[in-house]
Amino acid sequence: MELSGPMTCHPMVQCHGCWSNQFTLGNTAVGTFATVDKQMFAFTDTYNVRVEAGQDGLLFIRITCAIDRIHYEVEDKRRRGELNNNCRNNIQNINGVPNTGTSF
Repeated sequence: MELSGPMTCHPMVQCHGCWSNQFTLGNTAVGTFATVDKQMFAFTDTYNVRVEAGQDGLLFIRITCAIDRIHYEVEDKRRRGELNNNCRNNIQNINGVPNTGTSF
């Protein structure tokens, strides 16, 4: 991830691990900037973000929020795609029409 504006002096940030459950933010030259753990048994998405001393905590909270949003959008699109395919297959099965891959 490349940073812009006043953050251009900050080293490149790389994400390693399992999105969005447990990952680290850092780079190979400097090391770990922050560690992120998602709480598995919570009513809402809750993250523990541990930021190393001397790092910009707000920056890494923002990055965590962005990763969470990206993960949510990807999962939402995946679910809608599965729902569309299931609905299409059910309608075609009811009408006795073979699945031709046509979308409607």
